[in-house]
Amino acid sequence: MKQGSVEGASATTVLALETSSRTYAVAVGDGETPLAQAAARRDDPEFPELGVLVDGALARAGLAFSDIGTIGVDVGQVAWRPFGRPWPTRMDSPSASAWRSSP
Repeated sequence: MKQGSVEGASATTVLALETSSRTYAVAVGDGETPLAQAAARRDDPEFPELGVLVDGALARAGLAFSDIGTIGVDVGQVAWRPFGRPWPTRMDSPSASAWRSSP
């Protein structure tokens, strides 16, 4: 087992990132209740950066980044679309394959 990982961590372990507002937040867990979470206002002069929030939440949960099976990100409304196409809703969908293979 890798150092820092929790025995029993599974591919269902989710890292959730909220980046659509002044308050950035992260949560990590594998069910309804997060194992750990952190938040900070991005307009605060002491705002560490999103990576620091992630590191702290993972440490409090006793997880390593390699334990994460899914990452979810809330970016809010997106007006710009690459190459005039909609963003794929799932990265394993046919539209995602076409999007990833674009020049």
